[in-house]
Amino acid sequence: MLFGKPATAEKWITEAVENSYYRTRAEDGGFVFLTTVAITERDGIMTLTSAHDSQPQGFAARLMSIPMGLLFKGVARNAILQDLNDIKAAVERV
Repeated sequence: MLFGKPATAEKWITEAVENSYYRTRAEDGGFVFLTTVAITERDGIMTLTSAHDSQPQGFAARLMSIPMGLLFKGVARNAILQDLNDIKAAVERV
C-alpha cells in the first residue's frame, strides 16, 4: 500500500540472458520503473544484485517525485528485502 492505494504495477520483461540477468519495465502514475536483476558466481559464491530506476514522465510526475523520493525509499527497501528473503527461502528449499 502506498498513500492508501495498492502499490502494484504490471511489469514486463524487456531483456533477458539465461543464467545471467533480466530487465523489466513497468509504467504507472506518470512514472516508468526500470529494474535489472542479475546473478553472478565467483569462487562458488552466488550473488544476486538488483538495480532500480524510477523515471518521472512529465511535469506533474516530476513534482510528485520530490516528496516521493523520501517516502518511497523506505517502502521500496522493505519490498526489495521481502523479495530477496522470498528468493532465499525458495533457493534453500531446493
